[in-house]
Amino acid sequence: MAAGRGGPVREFNQAYTVPVPADLTLTSLTATIAAVIRHHDALRARLTVTADGTWQLEVPEADHGPDVTALVHRVESADPAAVAAETEAARRRLDPERGIMLQAVWFDHGPDTDGVLLLVVHHLVVDGVSWRILLPDLAAAYAGGELEPVGTSLLGWSQALTDAATHPRWTDQLPYWQHTLTVDQQAIGKDYVLPARDTLSTAQSHTITLTPGLTRALLTTVPAAYNAGVNDVLLTALALAARQWRPEQTRDGLLLDLESHGRHEDALDAGHDLTRTVGWFTSMHPVRLTPPALTWTEVTTAGPANGTALKEVKEQLRAVPDHGLGYGLLRYLNPATATTLAAHPAPQIGFNYLGRFTTDQGTDAHWLALEEADTAVGDAELPFAHALDINAATHDTPDGPQLQANLAWPAALFDAPDVEHLAALWQQALQALRDHIEHSEAGGLTPSDLTLVGLSQRDIDLLEEDESDYDGEFDEDDDPDSY
Repeated sequence: MAAGRGGPVREFNQAYTVPVPADLTLTSLTATIAAVIRHHDALRARLTVTADGTWQLEVPEADHGPDVTALVHRVESADPAAVAAETEAARRRLDPERGIMLQAVWFDHGPDTDGVLLLVVHHLVVDGVSWRILLPDLAAAYAGGELEPVGTSLLGWSQALTDAATHPRWTDQLPYWQHTLTVDQQAIGKDYVLPARDTLSTAQSHTITLTPGLTRALLTTVPAAYNAGVNDVLLTALALAARQWRPEQTRDGLLLDLESHGRHEDALDAGHDLTRTVGWFTSMHPVRLTPPALTWTEVTTAGPANGTALKEVKEQLRAVPDHGLGYGLLRYLNPATATTLAAHPAPQIGFNYLGRFTTDQGTDAHWLALEEADTAVGDAELPFAHALDINAATHDTPDGPQLQANLAWPAALFDAPDVEHLAALWQQALQALRDHIEHSEAGGLTPSDLTLVGLSQRDIDLLEEDESDYDGEFDEDDDPDSY
């Protein structure tokens, strides 16, 4: 995906800070980082770009990685200006073509105060799931413990994907992806994305934060009522909001790129295990969401139409084969199908729900209490992948879980109030879905819940309606033997 965007990627990163013990030393920190780099292949990777522009990651043996002493830096300061400067410098020191995929900066606050460790890792070798592997491993390595073994290696998984890309199981999916992408794509902004113009240096953003009460409902009661997932709920509301925001451009449905963790071992042959593998496994595939054409009054009154919309979007997402993995195989790893899919205009909106991040507030939070660092995600001239990128995540706070969503766009494509309007509509639709659950008729199954029976949505609705009408007692004229 990164290669397809063009532009520089030297500083493309994910960066977080974690608290570290007050008695940490530079020697122990260096040994800790070295142990983790030896254990995880991706952190030793080196990017090579061939003459035809093909990207490859080469991984040296465990004892031939980078000089760890050059990756670890100690700074005796907690001054915000110094922290910002050191964070910027760490990002600029990344150099994937030299195998410099990681930078660690220890802000030493003295012998009596816990310090802070900044970790800046190139995005080519890390994703959101990887951090949940790396941090416990850092804690274990610091304590002198053994790191748990890695299952399928990054190289092994990459080879498995390459081998699968030409198999009929995946090539048979080509018509599905062509149909998904065949829509009349009018620009949702003032123009389409132009890579030379629409770079990260022009980025604008708007963030919304939902209340703990609304967040809890969207994570629990709303999806539970429809045997759905959090993504189903968020995307239903987004599709309804987008139709109100851009009715002409969404006439054929809301086309977007849906990002996921990509660790779908079950979609390939048995035997793969990525639960302990560090790397960038993220996959992205297009989806077209076509909820019923509701008026905004119908949406905000939180009646049965909201449930119908959630059911329809849920089924459209369930219809995506193999978690969307096949799109990436056919688009990037199969030369015979790549050009066919590349000919279709790309979706203009990208969406990624990163899940829930739990912060350990206890005394043993060293190495584990993750906080996002304040730094640019990449080179200033890296082009935007979409006209509008939406990244959402749930963070545990002292007041309870809160869902945050960041909407980012190139300045040339939207005025800020325009995107803020979409965000406000999305929040209204989310609130309406939550309010809808309060009604007695809310909830129900969909055909994907009953695949062995083969019922249509109408069949299921009729059965559920009959069940709700049945009071558990027979009328005196009823013959129990007839049931």
